[in-house]
Amino acid sequence: MNGDKRVAIYAPYIYPWMVHISELISGFEGVSECRFFSTGIYGNYPWEEYMLRTNVYRRFSVLSENIGHPALFIDFRRYSADYAILFACESVNTQFLMRVSKRASHLLVVEENSERAHRGLKGLLGYFKKIAVNSGYRRCGILVAESKRSSEYLSRLGISEDKIVVIPHGADIDKYRPREKDRGMLSRMGINEDKIVINYMGEFSEYKGGEYIAECALSKSFEERDMNVVFIFPNFGNLYDRYSARLGKCKHVRIRGKMTEKEVVSLYSISDITVVPSKLMVGDSSDRSPNALIEGMCCGNAVIGTDVGGIPDIMGDAGVLVEPNNVKALEEAIVRLVSDRRLLAKYKRVSRERAEEKLDNRKYARRLFSLLEEGK
Repeated sequence: MNGDKRVAIYAPYIYPWMVHISELISGFEGVSECRFFSTGIYGNYPWEEYMLRTNVYRRFSVLSENIGHPALFIDFRRYSADYAILFACESVNTQFLMRVSKRASHLLVVEENSERAHRGLKGLLGYFKKIAVNSGYRRCGILVAESKRSSEYLSRLGISEDKIVVIPHGADIDKYRPREKDRGMLSRMGINEDKIVINYMGEFSEYKGGEYIAECALSKSFEERDMNVVFIFPNFGNLYDRYSARLGKCKHVRIRGKMTEKEVVSLYSISDITVVPSKLMVGDSSDRSPNALIEGMCCGNAVIGTDVGGIPDIMGDAGVLVEPNNVKALEEAIVRLVSDRRLLAKYKRVSRERAEEKLDNRKYARRLFSLLEEGK
């Protein structure tokens, strides 16, 4: 290795696991600095302390695209990175950043898993954007697909398979780990310790399959059969208003607001099952690699997820995979785990085991850096 390397990471939004990756890489031998560039925090993560650990730039919305302030591109170029790890590589910002950092070796992390369908002016602009994106994919030496479906998507675009490596991202498995139940949180939520807690962590939106888990909670299976469960829902997302009144009347439902990171970890500690009912989208990518699924597994929750996007790659055999957009299939999976305590305990155990093996951010960061060093 010829001297220490400067590493740049870009993502449109700051996710905690990405900040963790940048801090891990900063400590690697042969790295002089790792700098994280972004254009803001994501709505589900109101943890502004992460903004203090990154370089955050203003953004502007232009024809539904978030365009970074010119200072982003100027500073990225001046930083003169040897290696650049770029997330959300189909964004306009990422395409520009590739072009202003030509001296760097680039690694693109691809989350998309389906072609987007647009019409009219948006469709025309999307066509030209697709040409630029495909050109970027072909120029880049290393493409890390978040899932097998992302890899298949790249193959459909004509990208050579020998340029693609499938690696789902992970989490900080020391922070997100099995813990004693937070009895204070149970008390504040009015939940008895003997209840089986079912956690719907994603925002209450169509994309995240909010309607399917809501219909499950509203079904007679849980109200009339006294199954000793409590569902926890967030109070934000584009479907919340549709269901809030009905869910609010259910004795076995609790509604929560946005939380600090410490509170999120506590929420996983009181949860037995994390459900990720993401919707199968038409004409767009379905849920890529849901952080709720990864965090839930790291915390030793049993997990139920739909067969979309990167969910099967993350879960493996460590969870219950169900048909998407199907309330009955989701309800049956929940009832199955709730009714069989031994099976529930088994899935809790194997969930954490798989997280330690496959979803440890330390391994993920090391793999990305090794790919850059080797030029794949």
